[in-house]
Amino acid sequence: LSVYKAKSKQNLLSSLTEVFIPESLKVFKQGLIAIYNGASKFESEAVNKTLTGEKIDIFIRWTIRHSPDNLKSTIIVSLIDITERKKSEKTINNMIARLNKAQQIAHMGFLDWNLKTNNIYLSDEVYKLYGLPKDKSYDVIKFMDEAVFPEDKKYVKENLDLAIKGEKKYNIDHRIIRPDGKIIWVNAQAELTFDTNGNPETLLGTIIDITEEKLAQKALIESENKFRTVVEQAGDAMFLFDFDGNIVDFNKRAYESLGYKIGRASC
Repeated sequence: LSVYKAKSKQNLLSSLTEVFIPESLKVFKQGLIAIYNGASKFESEAVNKTLTGEKIDIFIRWTIRHSPDNLKSTIIVSLIDITERKKSEKTINNMIARLNKAQQIAHMGFLDWNLKTNNIYLSDEVYKLYGLPKDKSYDVIKFMDEAVFPEDKKYVKENLDLAIKGEKKYNIDHRIIRPDGKIIWVNAQAELTFDTNGNPETLLGTIIDITEEKLAQKALIESENKFRTVVEQAGDAMFLFDFDGNIVDFNKRAYESLGYKIGRASC
């Protein structure tokens, strides 16, 4: 009675048409069909209305009990108000959806490595970044073997070992190789968590795709090297001044023409 905010049983029974909205009538019909087909139990969730007009989420269980001689059957119906649980589930699902969206935008995923079982949980974005099938489960050894770039495996393992021992924070850049052969750079960070006895329990980490950043750094270095080569091979003396008018660099031709020693030339 309290679930439906009814004053009495009679009040509730006479108002069933208000309680059972079209959505819940479908569930009611499914239950009847299941029982007619011989089911001894039927469970489902439905949306009902209270007598004050509020929608509530209900868990329904129908149980069939037969008499010893199987001549009579009794249907026992139990109802549980799960409105608050459904609200919590909706809130959690919305948070997960926002988190997944944020991960997609940032090209970031997270992982949870259980140090006791050696199993590792990967978020959807990690599977996407690494190009791995989501229907497979991984332990750390298998994950590293399939994903980490061969030349970086030793570096990754050494840093993981130090992090597990608590000797160093895990924050490294390394390469991974996808099944399609594409190589990408990631920044991996992780923190150690402990059980109630103070023993290492899990390593919680994030993975961020930094391929574009690494490519930009490489392009900058190549550009600087190219510029340096052009300057050094130039036939004219070339000087580089800071904002205070001091010479901070010059090419070989300038050095030869002026005879200054590096670090002592000034304006």
